[in-house]
Amino acid sequence: MRRDRQEDHTSSDYRVIDRLILMTGLFLLIILTVVNVQAVTTGDLKYFKLVQMPGLQDDQVLYIVIDREIFKYCEPDYSDIRLFDSEKSEIPLLIEKVDGDLVNYPVSEFNLKPGPDGKTITIDITMHREPVVQFVLNSDDSEFNASVTVTVQKGTGTETIGTGEIKSIRTPDGIDKSMIVSIPETRSDNYQLIIDGGHSEPPHIQGIECRGSQYRAVFKARQGVSYQLFWGSSTLGPPGYDLTELSAGTGTDKPMKRARVGRGFSNPEHADNKPAAKQTASGQSGLIIGIGLVLLAMIVIVFRRTGRGRDNPES
Repeated sequence: MRRDRQEDHTSSDYRVIDRLILMTGLFLLIILTVVNVQAVTTGDLKYFKLVQMPGLQDDQVLYIVIDREIFKYCEPDYSDIRLFDSEKSEIPLLIEKVDGDLVNYPVSEFNLKPGPDGKTITIDITMHREPVVQFVLNSDDSEFNASVTVTVQKGTGTETIGTGEIKSIRTPDGIDKSMIVSIPETRSDNYQLIIDGGHSEPPHIQGIECRGSQYRAVFKARQGVSYQLFWGSSTLGPPGYDLTELSAGTGTDKPMKRARVGRGFSNPEHADNKPAAKQTASGQSGLIIGIGLVLLAMIVIVFRRTGRGRDNPES
């Protein structure tokens, strides 16, 4: 009887120790996880621009037009475009599409390649990843009717993102001319337009224009405070700040003032060039160690219980 009570008491002690081991491992894992989650800093982003503030009499909602330098290196969802004040504190920033007419985005480069059969022309277009929705082709030819296919590079192949028709046809009322090819809003470095004249020679293309949506970054500025706009990171998640106030402010009839930005610069504080990168790696290592401790604790508990089962077999 006394031996049974001793075994029950020992088993109870083991259960308490097991719980303590498991709770300690979980506590360490939680602590390491919290420490590893760091606020966004200017060093996390590759590029920046100085914000040129307009004259302010008090705090006011302003906007910055997203330009081609920013488009070229920002993420597709614009989540890495961030604003910091002179104290390097992050400021809530709302990225929104501007309603109204499309804007012209300059073509960086385009090359024409006639097809071997003389019925097609391929146009390679280089852009800065602006949000393009239209291509406007220029031709002095008087009569033609051709189909246009628009493709982009995707992996090792190509993807068709739009088709259209360009034409110049004489009618009793004059010339019916249409030279616009529309696509879903796309941000790409390179586009390829394939013009197929069918049974006829395709038109001679003298030039091409690109039109697209305009985006702006909206923020609430404080009088007497300077700001810097940063972007360029594929690892940041969506910002966690509340944009309710900014969203409400853009819907009012009161016009917003524009804050302009200068040329972009590479950020000398970027994490790849600083010891902070090693600290982040250390934090990740700590998180892995924490997970390992929890797993080790669970393994110890399982072996202890298995061992007790062998030492005290049921009869």
